[in-house]
Amino acid sequence: PKQVAIIIDDIGHDMNLVNDLLSIDEDITFAILPFVAHSRQAAETLHKAGRETLLHLPMEPISYPKEKPGDGALFTDMSPEELILQLDKNFDCVPYVCGVNNHMGSKFMADEEKLTLVFRELKKKNLFFIDSRTTRDSKTEAAAHKARLTVMSSNIFLDNERDTSKI
Repeated sequence: PKQVAIIIDDIGHDMNLVNDLLSIDEDITFAILPFVAHSRQAAETLHKAGRETLLHLPMEPISYPKEKPGDGALFTDMSPEELILQLDKNFDCVPYVCGVNNHMGSKFMADEEKLTLVFRELKKKNLFFIDSRTTRDSKTEAAAHKARLTVMSSNIFLDNERDTSKI
């Protein structure tokens, strides 16, 4: 049987939105950004409500520095130690997650070596990864194989076009 997972990204800016979404009695997964106004509060609220949460992990886009991924971002020029330290800070900020998905990351997701390092850390924490497919050059499959990490990919974005009728 086919299954559908609905993930709401960019959670953590607005608790009113979190509370509104909690009123929907469906299995919705919430991907929480680190280091925004209500990251921890959103994680706590969603956890208490028994909802599944992901760390919405900011990663370096090709367009950086024109487009900034936000606080807590992983960059390709970071050392392995810096990457692990930043990843741990992000998990401290957004507790209770069962997995991770990328926020931006078109440049980082194409760096197999850095991605493998991150995936090995996720494997140690018993987490999974969902590739938001921000680039065709994603090295998710190769890095996941090396790290023995369970991964999935997004294949439909409901709000690519900011038009309510199309959404």
